[in-house]
Amino acid sequence: MTSPFERQLAPCARNGRSAPPPPVATRASSPPIPRAIGGKSPPNRKLEHETQAAFLKALIAYEDGEESRQLRDSLAKADRERKCLRHAIFWMVTLFILSLAGLGYCALLPPPGFYNSTHFVTMGLSVLGLASLMCQLGFFGYLLLHRSGVDRLHKECRLRVLLLVEPLLSASPRPSRGANKSPTQL
Repeated sequence: MTSPFERQLAPCARNGRSAPPPPVATRASSPPIPRAIGGKSPPNRKLEHETQAAFLKALIAYEDGEESRQLRDSLAKADRERKCLRHAIFWMVTLFILSLAGLGYCALLPPPGFYNSTHFVTMGLSVLGLASLMCQLGFFGYLLLHRSGVDRLHKECRLRVLLLVEPLLSASPRPSRGANKSPTQL
């Protein structure tokens, strides 16, 4: 018995055109991926500062000192606060869009009883939209302030990593300028 997919491809195969077989998923694999995008790597969704932060955390993890532990804790706390701020901004944007949609509904399709412009629902949606907009501005300002604090923490981490790596660099011998040349080039 043939599958519906194979039955649909049968006229194409008779005309000399062959199609690749459909992707098959195994029990332990993820859902099938179309062949057109299957060979490509997924887009890098991390922002540059997130990759830098992950790199600094990995470097700081090599040191066991109290200052490094405090820096790791501060970076973890800053990451949690950033996520919390992003969620708060998302919810305020959602409330603002919903209040605008409600106001648009009240303006374009007024049900009976909405002829009074000071109606409770209209006023409530207006207040909700204005309050969410003000919260968005406040959260965004705090996010910018928080970002400057995170930049300061990253600067401290870079200095700490330099202090950690400096003895290793001074102990290794540096090659002279002519060390890379072959004997025929001298």
